[in-house]
Amino acid sequence: MDINNLRKKVGKLFIFGFKGKEVDDHVKKLIYEYNVGSLILFSHNLGTKKEIKKLTDDIQKEAKLAGYDRPILICIDQENGLVNRLNDINFYLPGAMSIGATSSEEISEDVGNLTAKYLRKLGINWNLAPVLDINTNPNNPGIGIRSFSDDPNLAKKLAYAFIKGHNKNNVLTTIKHFPGLGNTSVDPHFGLPVVNKNLEELEEKELIPFKYAIENGVDSVMTSHVLFPNIKKDDYPVTMSKTFLTDILRDKMGFNGVVVTDCLEMDAISKEYGVGNGAINSFKAGADLIIVSHTPEEQYNAADALVKAIEDKEIELEDLDESISRINKLYEKIEKFYDANDEEINFSKVEKYFINSVTLLKNESFVDKNQKVIALVPNNERRQVGEKSDEKKQRYLADSVKDNIKNVEFIYYDKTNLKEKLELIYDIKDSNQIIFGLLSNELDENIENSINDIASSKEFYTIAMRDPYPNKVVYDISKSYINTYQASPIPIDIAVKSLVGKISPKGKLPVKLSFK
Repeated sequence: MDINNLRKKVGKLFIFGFKGKEVDDHVKKLIYEYNVGSLILFSHNLGTKKEIKKLTDDIQKEAKLAGYDRPILICIDQENGLVNRLNDINFYLPGAMSIGATSSEEISEDVGNLTAKYLRKLGINWNLAPVLDINTNPNNPGIGIRSFSDDPNLAKKLAYAFIKGHNKNNVLTTIKHFPGLGNTSVDPHFGLPVVNKNLEELEEKELIPFKYAIENGVDSVMTSHVLFPNIKKDDYPVTMSKTFLTDILRDKMGFNGVVVTDCLEMDAISKEYGVGNGAINSFKAGADLIIVSHTPEEQYNAADALVKAIEDKEIELEDLDESISRINKLYEKIEKFYDANDEEINFSKVEKYFINSVTLLKNESFVDKNQKVIALVPNNERRQVGEKSDEKKQRYLADSVKDNIKNVEFIYYDKTNLKEKLELIYDIKDSNQIIFGLLSNELDENIENSINDIASSKEFYTIAMRDPYPNKVVYDISKSYINTYQASPIPIDIAVKSLVGKISPKGKLPVKLSFK
C-alpha cells in the first residue's frame, strides 16, 4: 500500500488532544500530516460558549480544507459532577452518584438529554461517558462519586438511561472503564492497578452493567489500564490484552462496536510499556481507537509506530480495515448531528433533580439560623486528575451560608492546616454551632481528636461535598450529616437550606454505608 494512503488510514485510529483554545500549528499538523480522525477536548481547550463553538467549527473547517469527506469526531469527558469539563461556563448537572441517589431512570435519561443538547450547541459530537464502574472499594482513588452506585443492577439501568438521553440527540457515548476500575486502590494516572479477581467474580458484579449496555446497544467501550493476573494469559493490562478485548469483550460478550483505549500517556502504560508499544499492543489486542491526549511527540511516535508495525507485517492490513469499518459506523450515527439545533434547552427541573439526590444521612436537629454560626470551609484540593481545581467550590458553600444565616464567622482551611484552624474555634465563645464543609473524609487521628474535643462544647453540622463514605468520628459527633456527592452550587445550596429546615432533600445513599 502507498505510504500516504497507509498514513491516512492509520490516522483514523487515533484520538489526539492539544493545548490551546484555537486551531494552532499542532492541530493543523495532526489534520494535514497525520489525518487524525478524532480530537479530544479538555478544560484547557474551553473558553466561553462562543469560543468553544468557534473552536469546534474551526476544526471542522480545517478538516474540509484538508480534504476530509466526513467531520472529525470531537469528544469530551463530560460526566457531570466531579469530571465536569464545562465547569468554567457554569454548566452544572447531577453527576453519576448524584443520579444514583435519586434511583430514577427518568432523571438519568433527562440529564443525559440535557448534557447532549448542550454538547450539540457547542459542536461536540461525542461524550466519553457514562462511567459503568461499580464503586466496590470506598478507598478507590480514581472513581468514587464518578460511579452511579456499588449496586450493579442500579448502575446498569441508570447508566443506560443516560445513554438513551444522548441517543435522542445523535451524540455518541462511551461506556467505561471496561471491565471496571471500581475495586482498584491505585489510580492508573500514577501507576498500574492490580486486581486479583477471576472472571467468575467479575461476572457476578463488575461486568453486569457492561453486559446490559452491550446487549441494548452502545457505540463504544473504553478500556481500563488494570492488570488481572488471575485472568489474563499475557500479563498485560486490559488495554493491551487480547484475552480481555477479543476473547472476553468481543467473543464472549458479543460486542461488535468500537473499542477505545483510555489515554496511553497515563503512567500505567507510558512508564510500564511506552506509548508507542502501547499503541501497537493495544491494536493487536483488539482496540480500534487509541487515545494519546497531551504530548505532540508521543502522538507522532504512536502513529509512526503503528505505520511501521503494518509495514513490517506485525499488524495485518485486514485488521486495520476491520477497525476502520467499525469506526465508520460512528460517523454514520452522527449524520444527523449537524441538523438545525436552535431549540432552547430547558433546565427548569434541575433543582428538583438535585433535591431528589442530596442525602440527609443523619438529622438530630437543625441549625438555629438566628444565632451565630462558625463555618469551616475547605479550600479546593484536587483529589483526582479529572477534577477541575479552582476556588469556586469554597465560594459556593460560603455564599449559601451567607444567604441563609444572619451571623457567620468563616474559617477557611486545607488538608495541611485543618488542625491549626480547628484550634481557632476554641476562642470563639459566642457560638456553639459549626457547619463543617468537607471535600475529603480522610482525616488523621490528631484532627479526629481535635474534632472530638470541640464537639464536647459545640454542635457540628456536616456537609460532605465529594466523598460519600463518612469519617466515623465526624459522623458520630454531627447533629446533621449531608452528602451532596458533588461540589456544585445547587446541591450545596440545598444542603445548607436543609440544615436550617428550609428544604427536605430526598436522596438515598446509593452505596453501602461504610466509614473512614
